[in-house]
Amino acid sequence: MHHNFIPPATGGESHLPHEGMEVRVNRGGPESVTGTLVASLNDVLVLKLPNGTLVYFNLEHVKSVTPLASNGKNGQNRPRAGAMHAMFPPWLTFRGVLESFRHRFVQINQGGPEKVEGILAGVGGGTVTLVSGKEVIRIVIHHIRSVHLLTAQRKHATSER
Repeated sequence: MHHNFIPPATGGESHLPHEGMEVRVNRGGPESVTGTLVASLNDVLVLKLPNGTLVYFNLEHVKSVTPLASNGKNGQNRPRAGAMHAMFPPWLTFRGVLESFRHRFVQINQGGPEKVEGILAGVGGGTVTLVSGKEVIRIVIHHIRSVHLLTAQRKHATSER
């Protein structure tokens, strides 16, 4: 059951009226993130952070998307030209994102006790396998709220801990 306001996609795509705008995804807590809404397709929402990182949210866990007031004319937050929606295939799914990140260094979830970083070793059945240091962690996909790639620099800093 979906607990968000985003209607199910038809024909593989759904578009939020806020694409290209600065938004806050979720209103508070460790999963609250601010950035530019890039795309909303099927069961995945893509947000570009100010540092350029793309974060992929499992729509099942997105409770709200709030447009932010900007310093633009009349305080209105207008869509930015060149939204990157077109770079994502219409069949993109959250599971597909996870599969495309196989053998890459990722961060699962944005914060809180469920945040974990490591190499995404595999996606199978309803779980992902993540290697974090010397630990092998299995995470049920349904419980993953968001995922994004980490840089090699971040990987090196994490491995030194």
